[in-house]
Amino acid sequence: MTIGRGTVILFIETYLFQFFYLFYVVIDGVKLCALGHSSPSVPVLSYALLLILLIIFNFLNSYSLFMRRNLKKAPEGWRDIVIPFISTYGTLLYNVIPFLPARHNVLVLPQAWLGWGVAVGLILFLTGLTVSILSLVALRRSFGIFIQVRDIVTKGLYRYVRHPMYLGYLFIDLGLLFIVPRLYVLVLVVFMMALRWYRAYLEEARLSAYSVEYREYMKKTPFMVPFVK
Repeated sequence: MTIGRGTVILFIETYLFQFFYLFYVVIDGVKLCALGHSSPSVPVLSYALLLILLIIFNFLNSYSLFMRRNLKKAPEGWRDIVIPFISTYGTLLYNVIPFLPARHNVLVLPQAWLGWGVAVGLILFLTGLTVSILSLVALRRSFGIFIQVRDIVTKGLYRYVRHPMYLGYLFIDLGLLFIVPRLYVLVLVVFMMALRWYRAYLEEARLSAYSVEYREYMKKTPFMVPFVK
């Protein structure tokens, strides 16, 4: 019996990627429990809120991957697999920064701005996580990692922009940059933003080619920024 591409993609997403998110649910849960031994303070409470949102986000990713259905069209080529994979898990590259030459990792914000930069960054990061969580709630069974065609979603935040998930990631990236305003972070943020923008266009090419409903949806709904067609 021949195993189709869609079957392989479904297996990888369902039984491999979901455990990646569950792993981080456990890691962040342990960090959250460890905060219980700390004295309450504004930074600790802010970090606790961040961990709670990360746990919800990663759990919803795992749950959505396990529950999603209705594959209409499998990925068509290497770009439909490689680009979304890197744009999803490329954030792991931030873990490489400590091993790069420190002398080149200069500040990209004036020293005097660092205090308020952390505050702004935290607000952006939390906003981005919230937007991403609400996007996952709207997607439900249509969520996936690779570029594929599933049921068209136009409810929730998708009423206002076609790619609210990537808008959330944009806030997260900018938030991280304000929190850690260093050159290496800036380079990675620009790289990830460009990659996700390209991924969004690839997704739209597949969806619009398959669905008349999506072509109509594109005409009346902004791409990624509300009220900007």
